[in-house]
Amino acid sequence: MKTKDYIILLIIYGGALFLGGVQLGMMNAAVNSKSVGKEIIDLKKQYEVATFEAGLYKKAVRIIVCESNGIHFRQGKQGEYGLAQFKRETFDEFKQQMSKPKLQWRNKWDQLEVLLWALANGKENHWSCRK
Repeated sequence: MKTKDYIILLIIYGGALFLGGVQLGMMNAAVNSKSVGKEIIDLKKQYEVATFEAGLYKKAVRIIVCESNGIHFRQGKQGEYGLAQFKRETFDEFKQQMSKPKLQWRNKWDQLEVLLWALANGKENHWSCRK
């Protein structure tokens, strides 16, 4: 397996395992809890968060495959770079909004972190491959 395959699998399975864990937790709470009402409400909130995050992972995979085919060292025609094909200015703007000034444009993990943050904050219009 190549590095790009591991990154994509990490995104997909990371989201699926988290989502699956929350579903299992909901079933266990329904069976084992004496205060089922509060437990179910809490787990329903976790499930909604997990569902939202799983949707982000799917979007991230689509963008990465479309923009760079999962090749981190891909250089775009207009200066874009990396898995998410960030322009330097866009990456720098987003990392400032995230209050994480130490993130590095050429670091694949930092690109992934900024991509997921951008998708969670309604900034997917920065990618032509967003749909």
